[in-house]
Amino acid sequence: MDNADYLDQIAAKPTVNSNNKLLSPGIIKLIAGAIIALILIIILGAVINSNNDKATAVNESFYLRLQSLAADNGPLVTYARDLKSSDLRALTGSLKGSLTVTYQNISTILSDLKVDPATISEQVVLDETDNFASYTTGLQNAKLNGLLDRTFASSTTLQIFYLISMQSEILEKTSSDSVKSILNQSLSDLEILYARFTDFSNSSN
Repeated sequence: MDNADYLDQIAAKPTVNSNNKLLSPGIIKLIAGAIIALILIIILGAVINSNNDKATAVNESFYLRLQSLAADNGPLVTYARDLKSSDLRALTGSLKGSLTVTYQNISTILSDLKVDPATISEQVVLDETDNFASYTTGLQNAKLNGLLDRTFASSTTLQIFYLISMQSEILEKTSSDSVKSILNQSLSDLEILYARFTDFSNSSN
């Protein structure tokens, strides 16, 4: 073999066996599909967790607001004493009675409501504390300015509206028959009281 043949031989490109190709188009598509499926699963899991967190927050908010309004030393008792209208006092007594029954009943099935008073979200506690402070501060200012009846009627109507909205949302998502039974009865009472408070509020303006 002369030098020219030798150089041609070592310069020749080796033949690649097509059987050694590891990433064929089919395998690439398969891997890409698996990656996309994994991403979708992660996104779906995040959405589900987010929805669960939101549902838990609504349940916790409802429980805390119900607790505040049903309390024997709460605004439905302490400010009701100073209301001039006997009709408004009677309405408030009916509301207080309804909320007390609902609170007592729901407190026996907190696990079904998925609420643990010891682990309620700090943000939920903060939000409900702010709401309650705003409600009672408004009532106190109205009392000092001789406008308690009008302010009590309008602001309490709003609190009833919030409770109805929360309970409706919980009912849409809960699978607990016990929770449904209690909240359906509560909603029936609150919707009547909401209409009556609204009528009183409109007539006092």
